[in-house]
Amino acid sequence: MLSLVHALQFAHIFVYYVAWDFNIKDWPSGKTFHAGDIIVFNYNRNLHNVVTINETKYEEYLNCVVSDKAKVLSTGNDAIILQNGVNYFICGTMRHCTSGMQIAIVTT
Repeated sequence: MLSLVHALQFAHIFVYYVAWDFNIKDWPSGKTFHAGDIIVFNYNRNLHNVVTINETKYEEYLNCVVSDKAKVLSTGNDAIILQNGVNYFICGTMRHCTSGMQIAIVTT
């Protein structure tokens, strides 16, 4: 039990809030992210959504493709726990991703 308490004592989870809108691509620049950190996407749910793209699907992220198996979030206040590696997010509304509504977050 002592080792579990000791491990939790050093665990730091940060919550980041993103105003999900156009020209957000550079938002992660200068920030350090870790697996387990939480990203909260705030946006107008009548205009946008958040699509999570699997790390192995870089081409889908790059080309703004929303596959049938993609996880689409649309509450306007979506909290996502970052996974180890690269986390890709795009807006699935037509032409929003190609207009800059996409981010790639790399965890360390």
